[in-house]
Order: sequence, then structure tokens, then C-alpha cells
Amino acid sequence: MNAGLLTTATQDVTNAFLDAAGRTPDVTYVALDNQLGGAQTLVPGVYRFGAATTANLIGNLTLAGDADSVWIFQASSSLQTANSSTVTLTGGAQACNVFWKVGSAATLGGSSTLVGTVLANDDISVLGAATINGRLFAGAQAAGAITLITDTITRPSSCTSVAQAAAIVAAAAEQARNAANVARTAAENAIKDAAAAQAQSSRRASRPHKPPLMSPRRPPQPRPWHARRSQRKRGPRQLPSAIARTSRDRRVAT
Repeated sequence: MNAGLLTTATQDVTNAFLDAAGRTPDVTYVALDNQLGGAQTLVPGVYRFGAATTANLIGNLTLAGDADSVWIFQASSSLQTANSSTVTLTGGAQACNVFWKVGSAATLGGSSTLVGTVLANDDISVLGAATINGRLFAGAQAAGAITLITDTITRPSSCTSVAQAAAIVAAAAEQARNAANVARTAAENAIKDAAAAQAQSSRRASRPHKPPLMSPRRPPQPRPWHARRSQRKRGPRQLPSAIARTSRDRRVAT
């Protein structure tokens, strides 16, 4: 175990406890029981209340705000939440912005749900099947211990401010717009391509049919001069032998 780191962590818890205790309350409850809950809704602020003989928190307590809203609850003595009591966040409120400063010990009822960071001067006892969306720190100024019985504790992630949340939303909207522009451009190009293909098909259909071109016949060419001269050199045309004999017989008879 790193003793130096443990000392630093303990001092950080003490500083957080003193800071929460030193805030000026916006509302101070004087009743001894049931100061919080019972279908109650609270806006951001600092709330102070005293010890309760039964419970400080009963039923459901709703904290309504945004991502930058902060609630600080100052229990001058002990903090007791009733069995099955709940704390609900609305409007973007975040568990890491809720703090419970407890002057002595804290007892969280069975099957209850608490939201926020508990900074107890002494011990913290969590009865069975409770759910905490936050953190538990005991012994802020004295020796303290934390007792758990099959409970669930979820440490909240880093808080997101309103400005950061707005930037995230704006970036998502810009991404959605870019995707829409790409889809629109693709659709327009598809329409143009279809129209061009249809126009080309219409032009081809409207053209008159033309028969295929035939190669013209070449007119008879005169024989070359050398062929004609060679024919003249061959002498008189010779008759066939049968015709020649008939002609000779006729001459003899005469």
C-alpha cells in the first residue's frame, strides 16, 4: 500500500467535507423527521437539516436541473434514509454533482437508492440490497468505517458540463447533416443518370430505319493493252477439228 497516496486521499476527503460544510445554505429544515422526499422536487442549491428520530429521507426525492447543476445537503448530525427510499435525477442532472455532508454517521436503508457522494465524519452503514450511484467516504475528520451488505455501488463517470454536452450535440448534428447531404447528392446523381439513360434510349427509338449500305458493283474493266496485243499475235482463230473436216469435205465436193 502506498502510504503517501493514502494520506493524500484522506486529506482530499477532509477538504471536500469542510468545503461542503462551509457553504451557506439556501434552505434550512427545522423539522425533526422526513425533511426530504415524499414526492418532493428540489432545484439546485444548498440544503441543511438536523437529526431525525426516524429518517431524513423517505419516499422519492427528485433533483431537477441540468448538467451544471449542483446540490449540497448538509446533515448537521446523522443522515438516515428509509428503506426503499429513492433519489431521482431529471433534466440532465448528474450524480457527480450531488454531495451529502454528514456531521456524524450515515445509515442508508435496505433496498434504497441514493445518488451522489457521501462525505461522513464517522461511519457509513449500508443495509442490504441498497444501490448507490456515487461514492462513499467515511472518516472525514475521525476514524470511520464503511459497512456493506450485498449492495451495489456505481462510481459516476466524469461529469459533462453544459458547454461540453452542447458541443457533443452540435457535433452529432453536423455529422447527421453531412450524412444527409451525401445521401441527397447520391440520390440526385442517380436521378440524373436515369434521366440521361432514358433520353438516350428515346433518341435511339425515334431515329428512322436505314437499310444497310451495299457495296456498288464494279463496272467491267477493259482488258489491258498488252492482253489485246498478245491476242493479235496468236494468229487466226482455229476451228474445232469436226467443223474443219466438214468444211474440207464441202470444198472437195465442189
